Amino acid sequence: MKILTPLLYLILLLSSFHLSAQSNELAKHARKAPASLSYKLPALTEYLTEPATNDKEKAYVLFVWLENYLQYDNTAKILDRRINRSVGDILRRKKGICFDYAILYERLCDFSDLECKRVDGYAFTDLKQRTLPETPNHSWNAILIDSMWHLLDPTWGFIEDEWAHTYKEDYFLPPPELFILNHLPANPIWQLTNPCISKEIFEKGATSISDALEGGDLKCLTDSLQWYLDLSEDEQVLAEAKMSYEQHPTNGNKRFYSHALIDYTVVLEKETDVLAEMDSLEAFIELQQEAIRLCEKAASLSELQEWQISFYAGLLINLAVAESRISDVETAIEHLEKAQEVLQTLPENDYYRQYAEDQCRQFLEVLRE
Repeated sequence: MKILTPLLYLILLLSSFHLSAQSNELAKHARKAPASLSYKLPALTEYLTEPATNDKEKAYVLFVWLENYLQYDNTAKILDRRINRSVGDILRRKKGICFDYAILYERLCDFSDLECKRVDGYAFTDLKQRTLPETPNHSWNAILIDSMWHLLDPTWGFIEDEWAHTYKEDYFLPPPELFILNHLPANPIWQLTNPCISKEIFEKGATSISDALEGGDLKCLTDSLQWYLDLSEDEQVLAEAKMSYEQHPTNGNKRFYSHALIDYTVVLEKETDVLAEMDSLEAFIELQQEAIRLCEKAASLSELQEWQISFYAGLLINLAVAESRISDVETAIEHLEKAQEVLQTLPENDYYRQYAEDQCRQFLEVLRE
């Protein structure tokens, strides 16, 4: 099976981020970490990184320790749900699924002054044709070393799957052009390849991917990695949900995007609270309108949960109050009537519905006088 041409493979090998001969010593050091430090991450990372002379070696010694400390949580796999609820649970149980590996590695990096991100996406141990599941099925990490982002998979680490056997690589900082052969991030920005690989090409398998990388005829991402990193944490979550859905528009990713939109409106609502205290009505109304627009978008994507419906209705009522204060009575009435429509989608015995509908009726009577 043709995977990579000899020339491209040689280039990747020469550019691969291999460690020095000190890696064996670092690995020994990591495996000798005192058990007493396992729950004390600041002290643990200080111990682990003490012999490291650069960020690459820091990243490696943390990677080896995690590989040695954690076992894959087969119980969680059978139950098809995550058992651990915190980093403390992961450390205590010494077991985890890919998400646990990724967030623990990210936390270790935080204490080691390394910039690291968790990446969610789709991964397969083989190189053949495959079909993406409805939602991401794997998590790994991206790490910044010497001003460049690199990829690693602490869950798979040093396993000998088809990918590792074919390319004589492990999952610590392989070239992105190799990593993409069986790892497709839900957020395309984290491919770190140029050109980027579409979902359709990824599903065809490694041969099609390598052909696309060599051909260079795919459109590159218009959104740069730096643009994404410059966003706030809340904005990154929303951007990732949007790009994940656009890349693979399944019902599962649609629901994820819908929930992310509502979650971001909650962030905006906190900002409107500040504006309300400052009595900045125009700015308050503008931000409230944006929050409502996001709620409408979320509702168009997926059925809202009851708390989300209540939140949406509350935004409409608050906007109507603000509009009435600037004498925009007609628009205020429209938004109160819309709030009534939204509230009617809640159960009749819902306490918030009963309370809010009463408030709407009273307010509408005043505005219509």
